Amino acid sequence: MPTEVQPPVCPHTGGFFVPVRCIIRVFSAPYDINMTKQGIYNLLAILGLPVAAVLAAWIGTEKETWNAYFATYRWLFIVNLVFMLLFGLICGVMLRRSSTEKSRWVAIVPTLVTAGAGAGTYLWYAFVPPEVAAGAELLGAPQYLAVLGLGLIVFVLLLRVTGIVKRTA
Repeated sequence: MPTEVQPPVCPHTGGFFVPVRCIIRVFSAPYDINMTKQGIYNLLAILGLPVAAVLAAWIGTEKETWNAYFATYRWLFIVNLVFMLLFGLICGVMLRRSSTEKSRWVAIVPTLVTAGAGAGTYLWYAFVPPEVAAGAELLGAPQYLAVLGLGLIVFVLLLRVTGIVKRTA
């Protein structure tokens, strides 16, 4: 005798399982997520730099400085996201091991400074393009930003290891 199969039920809404509604419910409830404001800034920086790079390429295309294709936008987003994810994960580990307010802010400095410098550079060259090789900064900037981020991570680790910035009170 075959048994009747019950449809899956969403644990958050209690209704039929709708993945999108379930995901929105999980990520929209502030009491479900235990994250500091520094953690939120870390996530915003991780996503902010790739978005700024794509926005700068789009502005350059609209101003007819250069012609970006869809593959260019995709490449810019992925390349900037990859190293920002790496920096964000390293900073997230340092953030999880920080208990004081000062140590939390120091833990996310590499992500924030790299994202700010990159977004500023990309948007500056979108509005004030160079005379020669416009658009080249979009292709060359990620390697400079990666070096900046790695240098800042080493600096923050030195601050933490030497005890200049204590992890605990």
